[in-house]
Amino acid sequence: MQAQTVLNSGATINLSMIEGQAFSSNFAGTGTQDNVYTVVGAVPPGITIATIPKPPPATSNHEMVISGTPSTPGTYTLNINVSATFFSVPVLYTTTIVINVTAPPVPAPVA
Repeated sequence: MQAQTVLNSGATINLSMIEGQAFSSNFAGTGTQDNVYTVVGAVPPGITIATIPKPPPATSNHEMVISGTPSTPGTYTLNINVSATFFSVPVLYTTTIVINVTAPPVPAPVA
């Protein structure tokens, strides 16, 4: 089971990735029924964002996963708008995710 990061209102989450290396991280919004995630901003090339439902019997707190192999170094900023329901009360909030993709380290020359 993979650890997940909770998306909180107004929070900023910093992620570090290395160009050419696989990455995967799960996130969960707060709520007691299905969460809907809307992404505003561009993810690094090679990275995707998907929503994954929890297996039955769970019917709530679907997760979001950011995964793939980044192919371009740089800094990418996303706003994740979460629409959830908390005990029948609609809840809307935004979490910012900053993704920093760095080039792989250069191997030391062989003597």
